[in-house]
Amino acid sequence: MALELIERWIGPIVQIQQSLESSIKEALEVQEWTSMTTVFASIVDEVTTIAEAPNVLHHCICL
Repeated sequence: MALELIERWIGPIVQIQQSLESSIKEALEVQEWTSMTTVFASIVDEVTTIAEAPNVLHHCICL
C-alpha cells in the first residue's frame, strides 16, 4: 500500500518534469519571447503542483 501511494505521488512529478523539459526545449528552438513567457508561467504552475504534492500524499495516507 505504501508503495502504491509513493508511485501515485512520484508519477505526476515525473510527468511534470518531462512536460517542463519539452516546453523549455520547444521555446528555445522557437526563441520567441511569447513562448518563453508561457514556459515561465508553466514552470510556476508545475512548481506549485509539486509543492502541493506532499499534502496530497498526506491526505492519501490519512484515508
